[in-house]
Amino acid sequence: MLPGLVRNISYPFWDRREGGIRLGEYRRLKRAQWAPWEERDRYQRSRLQSMLRHAFQTVPYYRSVWTNQQLDAVLADASRLNELPVLRKADIRRHAAELISESLDREKLIAAKTGGSTGVALEVRFDAACQQLRNGAEMWANDLAGWRPGVLVGALWGSPPVPATLKQKIRNTFHDRVFYLDTMALNPETMRAFLKKVIKRDARLLFGHAHSLYELAVFARETDAPVPGLDGIVSTSMMLLAHQRAVIEEVFDTRVTDRYGCEEVGLIACEARECGNRHLNTDHLVVEIIDDDDCPVEDGIEGRIVLTDLNNRGMPLVRYEVGDMGAISRERCHCGRGLASLVSLTGRMADYFIHPDGSRISGISLVEKTLTAIDGLEELQLIQETRRLIRARAIARSTVERQVADEIRRVLTVTFTDEITVDVEFVDRLDQSPSGKYRFAICRVRDEDT
Repeated sequence: MLPGLVRNISYPFWDRREGGIRLGEYRRLKRAQWAPWEERDRYQRSRLQSMLRHAFQTVPYYRSVWTNQQLDAVLADASRLNELPVLRKADIRRHAAELISESLDREKLIAAKTGGSTGVALEVRFDAACQQLRNGAEMWANDLAGWRPGVLVGALWGSPPVPATLKQKIRNTFHDRVFYLDTMALNPETMRAFLKKVIKRDARLLFGHAHSLYELAVFARETDAPVPGLDGIVSTSMMLLAHQRAVIEEVFDTRVTDRYGCEEVGLIACEARECGNRHLNTDHLVVEIIDDDDCPVEDGIEGRIVLTDLNNRGMPLVRYEVGDMGAISRERCHCGRGLASLVSLTGRMADYFIHPDGSRISGISLVEKTLTAIDGLEELQLIQETRRLIRARAIARSTVERQVADEIRRVLTVTFTDEITVDVEFVDRLDQSPSGKYRFAICRVRDEDT
């Protein structure tokens, strides 16, 4: 009864109170995903042209780095977007005030700060309408995972928000419909209590950090704890490794849908249950893949991910390099959606290791390869301290630790040559960041050394 009440009465009520954007955008995205490719492309181009005009006319930074000729060329032909300069995190930190639109009241913009995987803080601002559009996209992404408005969600998150005031509690009961397991306090007692709560309250969707979902699944498997019946599971915020997905899906007997986004622009891509492809949020973003020379690469070729936000008019981010590596495909998916797909996501550039010869190696891919190659190795974190020193923090069955250590050294030596030293340390748990995330690959080689 409560889900129906929330879906039909509470959701529309809260949506009207907050501007009447979120719910309409959710419904529009549900319809638009099936539109023909050409129609979606026209919609994206129209929004891109509007954002570029707005950015040039009202944002001091873009007036200083773009020319009229560049802008006119892109407005006439969107495929020439790459002729505009890339916006990097350092540019945002140096020119934050100049990136704010003069057409909006700076004091009314919403501030968000992200440390990313490198721990260097970055603050961005966005307008209220942008926030509601992003919320609508999140609802659409949840829908792709099996969620429906009003359904209760159990979430695993670091330092989660806890409703404190009466208004916040009412909103959480009749709108947000979510309860949390704080991943900063992940232990057998809290995981057991959380699983019981999911079952008792009939939550139909699990949402959380990929590794935390994996730890919950491993705990349930090893302790034979009762598991809930679910409509779906959403993995987000960090890389979901193949072996983690397999364990989560086996334990909970449902599909995991992986989601990719960031604080700066919101939802970037999300998997659909029917096809397993990670579809791009093309109504809200233009996604480019570029090489080391800032030139566009062909579909299917891995490169640096560059994003243009079509929602944020308060602090437009045009050709923003998010710091991740991936590849896209514009082939129409067999599920019928007229959406491009992110066909690979191989981790943050900060997590790429440096070979002694200067070439780059995906740290995440290396961790995954090592995990699948070594029997008895359960979890692994690799830290490259210098070009010739890698520390491996591992969790393994105690009876095979010596063999596992030898195999880790062998695999890494084969990859990097015998010029490197590999230090192996066995631990009980991998460390989390302050936000509750895990980093499996960390490169500490200084920029000037790369």
